Amino acid sequence: MTSKEWIKKELNSLKEFLDQTNAPVVFAHNDLLPANILYDKEEDHVWFIDYEYASYNYRGFDIGNHFCEFAGTRSPLQWEAYPSKAEQMEFLRAYLGEPNTCQFSHVGGETDAEHELERLYVEANQFSLAAHLFWGTWAFVQSETSDIDYDYMGYGLARLGEYLNRKHEFLSLQLTLSVYE
Repeated sequence: MTSKEWIKKELNSLKEFLDQTNAPVVFAHNDLLPANILYDKEEDHVWFIDYEYASYNYRGFDIGNHFCEFAGTRSPLQWEAYPSKAEQMEFLRAYLGEPNTCQFSHVGGETDAEHELERLYVEANQFSLAAHLFWGTWAFVQSETSDIDYDYMGYGLARLGEYLNRKHEFLSLQLTLSVYE
């Protein structure tokens, strides 16, 4: 099987899996690396820049990709910087906002913010796999077309390598039963 055939097979398989998640589509930045998020401490204001990849996409892709970007963009990528579950939960709580200002899932007739938080954690990590495939493939194209002096091939291989390293772990994530009790 050629590398192109392998990527196509993985994309189709992952798409089939992620279609089952019923993840919401939102207007997404799609390139939330830390350099594209600016914080003005004096104004206590966050600015997002570089919207060239912005479009409608799955919420989980944008957040999952944001977590992947903690590894950096220069070789070697620092995959150990991928946020822990505790760090992700802190981010996701801020993303969702206060329970009284957001629409949360209803479980057993009760509003359940923790259920929504856990659901978003699973969603973001599973969609991070799509981000790896997307940016890995993008890098391979760039390695053939870009005039920029950057190791796109190495970056693409690193993203696909991390996809393979995390695939089983992230696809096996499920909502814990305790959030339903």
